Amino acid sequence: MVMCYGAQVWGGEEHDEVEKLQRYFLKKLYKLPNNTPNYMLFLETSSQPLYNYTLRLHVNYLNKVLNQSPDRLTNFLAKIIIENKLSWYKALLVQAGKYNLEISVSLLMDRHLRWLKDFIGKLCEQQATILQEKVINSEFHKQYKCLDLAGGSRYINDSSNFHLIQTIFRVRGELLELNYQPWKRDRIFMCSLCNMNVNEDTYHFVSVCPVLKEFRLRSFGKKRLEWQEYIDILNGNNDVNSLNNLYKYVRDAYSYRKMLCSEFNYNN
Repeated sequence: MVMCYGAQVWGGEEHDEVEKLQRYFLKKLYKLPNNTPNYMLFLETSSQPLYNYTLRLHVNYLNKVLNQSPDRLTNFLAKIIIENKLSWYKALLVQAGKYNLEISVSLLMDRHLRWLKDFIGKLCEQQATILQEKVINSEFHKQYKCLDLAGGSRYINDSSNFHLIQTIFRVRGELLELNYQPWKRDRIFMCSLCNMNVNEDTYHFVSVCPVLKEFRLRSFGKKRLEWQEYIDILNGNNDVNSLNNLYKYVRDAYSYRKMLCSEFNYNN
């Protein structure tokens, strides 16, 4: 991985410039809008920050250097850095202190794998807690709070059609290009297709809009979905075909919506 080149040296510190690359890649891979929340990327894909990877490279490298012959320059310099608490060792002290972990030359030389396992374990626990807090405190993506946050594992797998994966991700995250985008203050939020005078959010588009009822009948066997039915489908709680039916509905209904908006110059 080119982005992690030289991480054996700098990998003990977190760098947002490095993390941005992974976030950018995930958004492009799943065709997500730029405003996709970072917490959603990690929760849906079960990805971890690159720091978790670079930290392993860094500590494993330190173990090799500290176990070199004392007459090696790298070993000599590493011990001076540790003795004076400089550079990468200072950064490791700060990170270890966050989780009440000890760190020393002997640990890095003889028990680095155990220390690394404890460190990564506590780091992952903190990262999971932060992600959950961001879901709870989200201002714009309130639907996501109602979902099973392990739901990504039900559709992001090698056996799923990749277009299905991209679509389900956008529906679960309320990331479809619909009128209701509350982060855009100068926008008309109401549905362009029906006369219900309600916001065209993802729930309305998938479950309620009467103009799209024929697509709903074809995919779900009913003209309207209640809220809990909709959430169960997003979570993959019904039958094995529920997410596939949702994908087909969004594919066909969104294409029809786009045609109507273009044909009649609706707000879109």
